[in-house]
Amino acid sequence: GGEGKVSGAVIGALIIGVLQTGLVILNIDPLWQFIVVGVVIIVAVLVNQAQTALERLRANV
Repeated sequence: GGEGKVSGAVIGALIIGVLQTGLVILNIDPLWQFIVVGVVIIVAVLVNQAQTALERLRANV
């Protein structure tokens, strides 16, 4: 199962929405829009995983 709060999901959705709107306003090609949004999501997941790993390491020390 997943972890998280509704507020975190709402903030994430707002960030993605603002990012997509900005890319449209800048007239970025739709392919690149998908790539940029995908990279942002992947980076967010990696940062979250790194934070979780650090918390576990600190708890075991």
